[in-house]
Amino acid sequence: MTIDADRRRASSRFRAQHAIVVIHVKHRWLDGQGEDLVVVVSLREETWWSYQLGFPVAGSWLEVFNSDLYDGWVNPMVAGNGGRIDANGPPLHGFPASAAIVIPANGLVVFAKQ
Repeated sequence: MTIDADRRRASSRFRAQHAIVVIHVKHRWLDGQGEDLVVVVSLREETWWSYQLGFPVAGSWLEVFNSDLYDGWVNPMVAGNGGRIDANGPPLHGFPASAAIVIPANGLVVFAKQ
């Protein structure tokens, strides 16, 4: 399931500023193939819990990368999305769907359309 390429180009970036904290979000895809990715970066010192974020396509998204998880090292305080989220919320940030996500402190998370 994909959305029109022109709309994607028009809404492929979102940037929210909270006091001095900036969250940067990128939406990437392959024209004609979909393979949508949403990349979220935060340099905030605390974890964002239940952060409402717009998504370009409604439905299930896999959390394919979370900088709070380490191979071979057990992080006792991992902040993440349990491997997936459901973007079934109302339109937000110029996108047709939204979801509440967890963004780890000083973290990077990547979601791929399932």
